Amino acid sequence: MTISYSDKFLSLLLRWKGSLWKAIWKHLLLFIFLYYCINIAYRFFMTPVQQELFLRYILIFDDFTKYIPLTFLLGFYVAMIVRRWWACCQLISWPDHLLFNISALIRGSDPETRIIRRTIARYAILTSVLAWRSISLRVLKRYPTDEHLVSSGLMTREELAIFKNIHVKVDPHQKWFVPVNWIQTMMVRCFEKGTLTHTNELRVLLDALEKFRNGFFQLFIYDWIAIPLVYTQVSTISVYGYFAFALIGRQYPSVNQFREPVDVYFPVFTILQFLFYVGWLKVGEDLMFPFGADDEDFEFNYILDRNLEVSFLIVDELHNQVPPVYVESLKDDIELLHTKGSANLTNHPQRQHLRKYKMKEGDKKIYFEHKVHPMTASVVSETHSACSFSDIEQAMLSPNHDNEGIRRLGRETEGALKEASAPAPPYPSISSSGPQGRTLAAVPAGDGPPRLVTPRQSISAHRAAATGLTNHRPS
Repeated sequence: MTISYSDKFLSLLLRWKGSLWKAIWKHLLLFIFLYYCINIAYRFFMTPVQQELFLRYILIFDDFTKYIPLTFLLGFYVAMIVRRWWACCQLISWPDHLLFNISALIRGSDPETRIIRRTIARYAILTSVLAWRSISLRVLKRYPTDEHLVSSGLMTREELAIFKNIHVKVDPHQKWFVPVNWIQTMMVRCFEKGTLTHTNELRVLLDALEKFRNGFFQLFIYDWIAIPLVYTQVSTISVYGYFAFALIGRQYPSVNQFREPVDVYFPVFTILQFLFYVGWLKVGEDLMFPFGADDEDFEFNYILDRNLEVSFLIVDELHNQVPPVYVESLKDDIELLHTKGSANLTNHPQRQHLRKYKMKEGDKKIYFEHKVHPMTASVVSETHSACSFSDIEQAMLSPNHDNEGIRRLGRETEGALKEASAPAPPYPSISSSGPQGRTLAAVPAGDGPPRLVTPRQSISAHRAAATGLTNHRPS
């Protein structure tokens, strides 16, 4: 059975948990009650003279509402709170990264190594409980005392005695870092014993532990340093002040200022404004402290249950586990299949923005540009040389190269370049035998005198000229 978009919208509209209606229904009922109290008093208990005077006050109060920059104040306030809320969400510490490194580097199936890995996983969950119960109402109600930690198996009696002997004068409840220190000590002892064979392995584990610890520390900062109370008061007073003026300014009298009958018994647009603005304010108030027990607050108890199960899977049951791999799997074809439902979905593959660009046929031709002396005109030639540049380079780089063959290839290349250039350069080409039998060719060097270069340097210069790039290699 297919659910239409109208049914989805209706289900979202009628949803109660975490909804707008649950957040503001008390405020909305109070606003409507006060509105109709004033409306009834105007209609049935005022004389015509009093109604005329009250009509003037309606116009004045309605004009007052235009001077409250409600959209600006609420927009900036809620945007700042949402950024803060999302930052807190990203700082929730998950032990997966730490325990994956533990399982990969502290290897072994003997009882001692298994106990080390499982103890580190238990200490990671214990750290989460000790840290989160200081800021989360859900975790505090679940583990109000240290005895509850012993009853759940997160801490032994010996560990509880050691934990209680640690005294912190500034804040005795902030001892959540003690299990982190225990984990660090176990890592160092594994390195001293030889379970960790290199300092880099210890460094990886300590970095993962530091990242795990930093999430708790940052959450404590967000819980400690709240948004300034002045800003919260400004936003709250502006919203409730706006609708206090709207109680009178949005009344519908029996006649308007032009003595025309205008009578609407239900203020539709005022109610919509109340839903938007007060609901917007409630969003900021609910997200300001996401560690409570409201519908949209962080589910730390679920996170603890999930982390406990996954942690022991990683360090114990999944340790050193891999499915068997067979040689026959090399011949297995993998094909990504579609169901009937997924095949009918719209597909938007990646498309490059130059996919429809077409070059002109003339722009596709390869050409060589031979630079000559600045006093003469540059000549563009499409004539191919008698021998390729790669032939000369391979002949020069070969261990048993033939000097006479190199000179012959150099002369052929020089002759081809002469034929492709018109008029000839003012500096004549000079062929001479350089060190180790390498052929030297004179080519102009900018505005200065000609310099002697090897065929490889000459070829590189012509290649750079053909591609339009400048070669800055030293001569």
